[in-house]
Amino acid sequence: MEIAAKYAVGYTFILGHKEVQDGTIIIRDMDSGTQEIIDQKKIGKAMQRILEKKA
Repeated sequence: MEIAAKYAVGYTFILGHKEVQDGTIIIRDMDSGTQEIIDQKKIGKAMQRILEKKA
């Protein structure tokens, strides 16, 4: 998280041991601090939604 903050990224995708086991991934909005847990199969749709917000 420190590196993401240093480079002022908007979102981070967090994939740890628990997420691998669960088949999920955490998407964290670095500006608001909110995060959501999604199914790994839905990463593409989540990324599209994020990119549409930025446009």
